Amino acid sequence: AGLLTYSGPVNFQYPSDWSVQHNPNPTLPFLISQINSPGNKASAEVYKLPGVSGTDEAMRYLSQVFASYGISMSFQIMNETYNGYQLYSGSTSGNANTVKWVALFKVVNGGVVGFAVGAPSQYFSAYQQIFNAILSSTN
Repeated sequence: AGLLTYSGPVNFQYPSDWSVQHNPNPTLPFLISQINSPGNKASAEVYKLPGVSGTDEAMRYLSQVFASYGISMSFQIMNETYNGYQLYSGSTSGNANTVKWVALFKVVNGGVVGFAVGAPSQYFSAYQQIFNAILSSTN
């Protein structure tokens, strides 16, 4: 598969056989787009969080929102940045499913933007190379 460019609050490249959904969940207005791999084994999710002043605050906010839906999210800040984005890693658990993810977030005028790439833990390592390519294509 070749690569396509996602242009929005953040820009990055993703495999051309992945499919993009804009505003996939009306109850989560900050989830701008979701890009799913064939078979929905892996995905990238784009976030725009107006009025949030820092990337750690953004992660805590997302964690609280997910908790209100019964989804538990744990994260850690990684000692790494890409083009001004702070790297995080973590997992979300709910509905007997645990998704491992890595995310890049940065402060912009008026809030925080970023995106996460992830997969259920049993598939994560299979997608690790693709995730790294997506992350490093960020600008």
